[in-house]
Amino acid sequence: REYKGKRVGVYGDAAAWSLNYYKTITSGEGGLVYTNDRDVFERACFAADPGLPMWTNDDPMVDWQNEPFPRQTYRPSEVLAAMCRVQLGKIEDILSHQRALKKAFLGELDEAKAYRFQHVDDLDGDTGVSASVIVHEKELAIGYEHALKAEGVTVGTIYNDGFPDRHIYSYWDSILEKRSPHPSGYPWKDPNYHGNVEYSKDMLPQTLDILGRSLRFDFNMN
Repeated sequence: REYKGKRVGVYGDAAAWSLNYYKTITSGEGGLVYTNDRDVFERACFAADPGLPMWTNDDPMVDWQNEPFPRQTYRPSEVLAAMCRVQLGKIEDILSHQRALKKAFLGELDEAKAYRFQHVDDLDGDTGVSASVIVHEKELAIGYEHALKAEGVTVGTIYNDGFPDRHIYSYWDSILEKRSPHPSGYPWKDPNYHGNVEYSKDMLPQTLDILGRSLRFDFNMN
């Protein structure tokens, strides 16, 4: 999508993409960081592999401006990187194909009285990875789901009690239960924080109601 003539993902000093198998472009797992800032680029490199200056010490084309620092070392393999580079070259073709599929799909649907189309702010900039229809009643949405699956169509309501979609807050158990990796309870018990935020699985009932009536159809190529 674009905002004021720029792709949404290029605002700021740096951004990151996931490359999981179900993404628009993929290398099977992992992700990438991109930036136009040399300083940010080097720091991202060191965050992934603090040993880079050692391995490239004899390369006259490499001139590191920053000192390396110890990090978690999220270094992927060269095979995944090579696959990612090829995928980047195909991204416009992939997007064009997905958009064509979505346009053809929506063109065959009438906006019936039983449902409405998902609102999309930027139709031209939409990646076309999926389309959703929002059914007016949950029971009818479930009926549509079963009927479509019987015809071999891969579809489902976005939220239901049987499928833990981790994009939805109600399945974020570690946050809802304020779990911490440290005995201090940080960040939930940080002494500098004087609030008392509380979460629950049913804290946003309207959101869950809408998602429970939404049928999603996927057009991603991976």
